[in-house]
Amino acid sequence: MEAVLLVTLPFFALVLCGYLAARQRVLPEAAIPGLNAYVLYFALPCMLFRFGASMPFATLIDPGLIAIYAACALAIVVLTVVLTRRRVGLKNAAFGALVAAFPNSGFMGVPLLVALHGDAAAGPVIGTLLVDLFLTSTLCLALASAESHDPAQGSVAGSALRSLRAALGNPQPWAIALGALAAALSLRLPAPAAQFVKMLGDSASPVALFTIGAVLWRAGQHAHTRTAPVDYLPVALIKLIVHPLLVGAVGGCADRCIRSDGAGAGGGAAEREQRLVAGRALRRRQRPRRPDHHGLDGAGVRDLHPDRLGARGPRLIVSCSVARTLLD
Repeated sequence: MEAVLLVTLPFFALVLCGYLAARQRVLPEAAIPGLNAYVLYFALPCMLFRFGASMPFATLIDPGLIAIYAACALAIVVLTVVLTRRRVGLKNAAFGALVAAFPNSGFMGVPLLVALHGDAAAGPVIGTLLVDLFLTSTLCLALASAESHDPAQGSVAGSALRSLRAALGNPQPWAIALGALAAALSLRLPAPAAQFVKMLGDSASPVALFTIGAVLWRAGQHAHTRTAPVDYLPVALIKLIVHPLLVGAVGGCADRCIRSDGAGAGGGAAEREQRLVAGRALRRRQRPRRPDHHGLDGAGVRDLHPDRLGARGPRLIVSCSVARTLLD
């Protein structure tokens, strides 16, 4: 716990700094969109490119992990819509489901988990980020447009296509794809370009966390009405408690199944090997001993030792050897 606090406290201190800077007008409100754009279009893509280029493609895009996370995201969307639709309507319920199922992986998740578990943790988080961009957001925006009677909103399919185009316009998946391609082709940037990307990538975490704090202050300033707790509390509980527990439980079950299958396969192979060795030993014991020529078996040969045959021993042994060679 102490190690976790030592890592997470600086992160939330940066968020607090951004909040206080915006609140005290040290950071003008008009500058917040500029910070957000810097992180989204410059710093974060460089950080994701470096992670994508530094690990194998199988680690970056794990089909099993992506399938588990996508299934959990769909379950969270359905649960949130079912629980909140009657009170707030389908449109608001769909946006609430987007809030519940879409974590802040880019600005907060990737830097925090990398600081806690090292660069290897970036691979799974990047996979979940792609699910959020292409699946979760597309589904929720399509659901939100399903109830709208505004012709400008278009059909559900049109809303889904617009969401997909917006996801493709986001630089994050392109940065991940370019990093994975560079890793697959073993490409290395020239030293000046690599240093440029490194400098931008290293600035992503602190600027993103600072920006989160400023955005939190700005959101409070522009909230003209207070939302009743009964409207936001279910979404908050699903996002902060149900979603993490669901992903952890499903992922843990999948991991145990994989381990048990691997142990069963390994145990079966070991058992087959043991049976094979035991069968070979049994066959050796049951095999009849081949008698030597002239009816001399192993015991008879031992009886031909020179000490037992006396002076005629050497000549008798030579005669037996010659006879056996001719018969063979």
